[in-house]
Amino acid sequence: MRQAGLRGLAALPRRTRTTDSRHTYPIAPNRLGRNFVADRPGQVWLDDLTYIPTGEGWLYLAAVLDLHTRKIVGWSMRKTLHTEIALEALTMAIVRQRPPPGLIHTPIVRVSRPAVSGRPNPNSDRPFSVAGAARCPGAV
Repeated sequence: MRQAGLRGLAALPRRTRTTDSRHTYPIAPNRLGRNFVADRPGQVWLDDLTYIPTGEGWLYLAAVLDLHTRKIVGWSMRKTLHTEIALEALTMAIVRQRPPPGLIHTPIVRVSRPAVSGRPNPNSDRPFSVAGAARCPGAV
């Protein structure tokens, strides 16, 4: 290899990426502006996705939280992570709560590094939150 001018390359550390921001799709406006206060129920809903370790592997939980009441108004659980889990949680919330027009629905956005970084650790008994609900002031 040396005579041919070839050399091996060390593998770069794999970086887990859950969001691909390199796209041309329109970006929704930030209607909350970090103001995590709602005057009435059904005004603002936040959603989160969490990994839960079980004896059979990971369980994925999507939940929709009413910002005013701090109650979970919709949820969905699955053994695999697909778009349907978030849609099912939002659909449950809409059917059960019947929000008035003007509802603001937004994912919870991480402000700082997660307490658990990277992929979920299957040997840990701590839930792994992708969005980090604890980062929002006053959130449960």
